[in-house]
Amino acid sequence: MFKKIISLTFIIAVALALAYATDVSMGESIEEATIRIVSPSGKQVERNTTVELRITVVFAMSDRVRAAPKGVEISYKLDNDSITPLNDLEMFQWSNGWWEVQGKTLLVDLAEGSHKLTAYSTSSAGLKANTTTNFTVDTSYEYPKLSVLSPQNKNYTTSEVPLVFYVNGNISDGYVDLSISPYLSSYPIPNKPFPINNMTLSELKDGDYKLYIGATTERGRIDQIIEFSVNTNFLYKNQQILITIGIIAIVLTILALIKYKRDKTEKLVSKQSFL
Repeated sequence: MFKKIISLTFIIAVALALAYATDVSMGESIEEATIRIVSPSGKQVERNTTVELRITVVFAMSDRVRAAPKGVEISYKLDNDSITPLNDLEMFQWSNGWWEVQGKTLLVDLAEGSHKLTAYSTSSAGLKANTTTNFTVDTSYEYPKLSVLSPQNKNYTTSEVPLVFYVNGNISDGYVDLSISPYLSSYPIPNKPFPINNMTLSELKDGDYKLYIGATTERGRIDQIIEFSVNTNFLYKNQQILITIGIIAIVLTILALIKYKRDKTEKLVSKQSFL
């Protein structure tokens, strides 16, 4: 009876080992496949009729098996066109053992207007995934621009600094935030409704500042950071004048010494001639 139990245990162990080996060799340890369209993202308008298409598929692997997924295929469908496969796929493994497969190509001769793009993936493990995004092609489109004319990245010797900026669009909302380092709290700014295109940052204390400006327009979101400093110290504020005065003083001293030496030499020569 004891021998039968041992034999049965051995058979079960061998069966489990074979099942595990089969699981490893067949690559059936994939738990999930996630597909994503990296480009075009649909978050911004495309200004060219040629757009890079880049699709990634991430395979979440089980902890015990890290074998690469097999039979991975990636394809896409643009608008009403037929499904097109991507060739020359690239595969690499993450540090956690998961695998990522990438495929890319160029979408050429795109028509102006909106487009619908769907990506598909399959593998020999039977996992399928798909995702869809919409994007727009507009060759005359202008991306949002934020131009800060003042302040600039420099030092100011006054406690009042003008804030002047330009946005190429209609501002629907925005913010102006001024922080003085090394403190994290914001320095108070008079509340004014947007668009704030011209105002004055007043009563600024000496120190280094970071100015955060952001705005949302019909073209999208735009942000910018400007760093500047304020130093109203008399010596610093007038350092150029003081340096100039110092240089003039040194030059006058040198000229005075030269004149003194020349006069002394002339007197000595006159005295010798008299003798």
